[in-house]
Amino acid sequence: MGIADRDYAKVPDRDRFDGGGAPTGRRGPSGFGLRLRGLSMTTWLIIITSAIFIIDRTIGVRHMALAPTGDTLVLDPSVANQEGLMPRTEGAVVQGQPVPIVDAKGNPTGEVAITSAVRRTDGTYHPFRQDAFYLTFPIQRWLQFTTAQALIYPSKTWGLVGFEFWRFFGYQFLHADIMHLAFNMFGLYMFGPIVEERLRRKRFLAFYLLCGLFGALLYMLLNAGGILLKTYAPGTWIPPFLPYSPFMPLIGASACVYGIILAAAYLAPKEIVDLFGIIPMKLRTLAYILLGMAVFAIVFRGSNAGGEAAHLGGALAGAWLIRHPHQLHGVFDLLGRADPWSSSRKARSEKKGRMLDRAELDRILAKISKEGMGSLTARERELLRSESER
Repeated sequence: MGIADRDYAKVPDRDRFDGGGAPTGRRGPSGFGLRLRGLSMTTWLIIITSAIFIIDRTIGVRHMALAPTGDTLVLDPSVANQEGLMPRTEGAVVQGQPVPIVDAKGNPTGEVAITSAVRRTDGTYHPFRQDAFYLTFPIQRWLQFTTAQALIYPSKTWGLVGFEFWRFFGYQFLHADIMHLAFNMFGLYMFGPIVEERLRRKRFLAFYLLCGLFGALLYMLLNAGGILLKTYAPGTWIPPFLPYSPFMPLIGASACVYGIILAAAYLAPKEIVDLFGIIPMKLRTLAYILLGMAVFAIVFRGSNAGGEAAHLGGALAGAWLIRHPHQLHGVFDLLGRADPWSSSRKARSEKKGRMLDRAELDRILAKISKEGMGSLTARERELLRSESER
């Protein structure tokens, strides 16, 4: 039996309501399937994430994208340092075709180099810089999270670049391969309904996105600290900092799923689950094991220390948010009118409506005082009657 099928994870008929607060009398699964006003948020997240993976791979069959590695070889410093100052009427910067990079033995490294050159007034080209890129899928190119692209990063040749803030959320919908996607979506399917039943759709979506956000933030902080140590104290490593390249990509919904598992463990700590399908244990124990593995990998620089940093950030966020769910109220109010659920939007609309009614009411009262009740139109009479019933 899956955890989503257990009795406590189901919502009784008497607890199901329609938009007006009346019982619907409908039955339905708490995870996949129809519920309330259609699919659950858990189901939507699984559908959207899987669709992005399929579309990205489909497009990538013919159109792979280039993502920067951060490695730059300056061929002519005198030109490179003045690139941004050169008048375009005197010369132009052009980029050549990608050329595969090979190692000392002549084996392809999987990266490509693009040479930039200056076109002089006499029509000749003068190479001055080579940038290294790696091939990736097009959607992943624009949504993956890297410390350099999420922050303002001082490029040697392009000046200040980055501050691509959408990456804090976009990376949550990307996955490296089908197994990566399958494991995360299975975890979301198993434990997401438990948390969604407690938080409901809107707050669950905010919970999910915030767990991913804090996962990226913790990864970014540890990575930035590791880069500073590597720059100012070469050869020094202090746990838990991660001295990876600032262009090392972070992808996956794992931080969100870890947050959901920690929240589910808080809601149903004694629920029995099967680790790897064969080892029964309490859900609370599973959460502790996952936390311990993440901390161990970060401290001892495991093979996936960067990913585990994101897991830890998402788990800590999930553990805190499920204990303080009121903090999830109004998360989407920052979007204002773009958010159909926004309480601030509704409040503004109601306030605007009340202001218009008051102005119209004052006009009608003035009309009555001047011309009498008989001068009112049918619409004015209806508005006056509605106001008297408030």
